Amino acid sequence: MPDNIKHAAGNPVFNPRLKYWLALLGLLAVIVVAVLLITDRLYNQQKFNISKITLTGDAAHVDRIGLQQSVASLIKGNYFSLNSEEIIRAVAKLPWVEKVRLRRRWPDTLMIDIEEYQPIALWGEDRWLTTSGKIVSLPLPKNVVLPQLDGPVSAAEQVWETYQKWTKQFAQNGIRLRKMKLSKQHLYTLTLEYTTRLIDSARGFEMILAEQNADQQLTAFLSSRRQSLIEFPGQIKTVDMRYP
Repeated sequence: MPDNIKHAAGNPVFNPRLKYWLALLGLLAVIVVAVLLITDRLYNQQKFNISKITLTGDAAHVDRIGLQQSVASLIKGNYFSLNSEEIIRAVAKLPWVEKVRLRRRWPDTLMIDIEEYQPIALWGEDRWLTTSGKIVSLPLPKNVVLPQLDGPVSAAEQVWETYQKWTKQFAQNGIRLRKMKLSKQHLYTLTLEYTTRLIDSARGFEMILAEQNADQQLTAFLSSRRQSLIEFPGQIKTVDMRYP
C-alpha cells in the first residue's frame, strides 16, 4: 500500500505533507492568474495613457512646443509600457541637447529633463568648446563674449586648462589673454592686450611659446620682462620665447 495513504476506520486518509503541497500549488496558481490579470490591466493601451509632457531643466535654446509634439508621436505605450530609450535617443539628437533624463509622474505625466551644452570658449571660427570638453558647431548667440581658442580637437582639454592657468598669471601683470592657439607644430600663439585704461587695448602684442617648455618660458618672461611692459606699454608687437 502506498505510504501517502493510510486507513482510518476503513477510509483512506491523505498524508498531511501531500495536502500541504497541493494547497501550495493552488495558491501559486491563484497568484499567477492574479499577476496576469494585473499585468494585462497595467499594459492595456486603453488605460493609464500619458496625457501630459513637461519639460524641465535648462532648455533655453530648445523649441519646447516642437519637442513636445515630437515626443507625443513616439509614445507607443502607456505609463508603464512606453519605450523610454527610444524617446531619449530622439531628444538627444536635437541641437543644443547634451543630456536627457525621463521621469514619470503618476498618473499621466512624462517629465523630460534636458541639460543643454554650456559654451565656455569659442573654438576656431565657428565652433564652441563646452563645459564637458566637447567641441560643437552651433549658431553663436549675439552679444556673447568668450575667449577665442583653437587647436587640435584631441588637445581641447589641455588648451582650456592652460588658458585658465595663464589667464591668472597675465592678469597679475595687467595683461588680458584674449586669444590662444595651439598649432600642429606644437606652438602656442597668444594674442594679448593691456587691461589698463591708459593704453589702447588695440595696442596689444603677440607671444609665441614652444609647447614643451611653455610654462617655464612664460614664467621667465613675466619675471624678467615685466618692467619692460611697464616702461614701454603698447610698443611691444611680438615676443617669441623660442629663442633666448
